[in-house]
Amino acid sequence: MAPGSVLTLLLVIAAGTGLVVQNGLMTRIAAGGPALAALFANSAVGLVLIAALGCWLYGPAFPAETLRHFRPYWLLPGMLGTFFVFASVTGYRDLGAAPTTAALVASQLCCGLLADGFGLTGSGRGIGTTQWLGAFLLVLGALLAVPHRS
Repeated sequence: MAPGSVLTLLLVIAAGTGLVVQNGLMTRIAAGGPALAALFANSAVGLVLIAALGCWLYGPAFPAETLRHFRPYWLLPGMLGTFFVFASVTGYRDLGAAPTTAALVASQLCCGLLADGFGLTGSGRGIGTTQWLGAFLLVLGALLAVPHRS
């Protein structure tokens, strides 16, 4: 594996670890008040940090320049991200961390394989039998990780 790939993999692993911590904290926030308070805090802090970083990297014109290039479809990723956070917090609260993470990862892998297979990511990677077998095993593991209540 190339050194850049190793660093990228470590970045992704760190993000996955951070996601578990984030969702645990957000579940605590939601337990003490409205569930939307956790989403609001997450989005507000993220927006402030991104705006500050953009102004630091690109200067004070960053917000105006960003708005100048704005397109309505830019709203969709934010809506999907907010939905992801809402589903994660709900899953952590109702199912626990491991089953929620297993279900999220399994669904992401299956959709990621389809995205790669249809060339939606621009990666040009095809999907083969071993990739689908891996996805099947991950989905099976996710099902086993979800507690069965009788």
